[in-house]
Amino acid sequence: MTTAQSFDTIKAENFAGMMLDILNHGAIALMTSIGHRTGLFDAIAQLRPSTSQEIADAAGLNERYIRQWLGAMVTQAMYICLTLPKIEAITKLVSF
Repeated sequence: MTTAQSFDTIKAENFAGMMLDILNHGAIALMTSIGHRTGLFDAIAQLRPSTSQEIADAAGLNERYIRQWLGAMVTQAMYICLTLPKIEAITKLVSF
């Protein structure tokens, strides 16, 4: 005799949320590593609130990649928490 199992949508949603968190944390870990290995954190520490082009120039890197990196960092609120005293400065940092 077999019993039919019902699909538990609450458990499925919890699992999906947990997997999304894992992926997001993995992505920010990679972005943090890139920032460290390329010297971006060091370059930014020496600058006033800047555009992505100014950061790229200071770090000697391509602006397009800096813009993408900043977007990932801002999405996770990592950059705001670590380096920005005012949230308004974000508009000066990321010029999409």
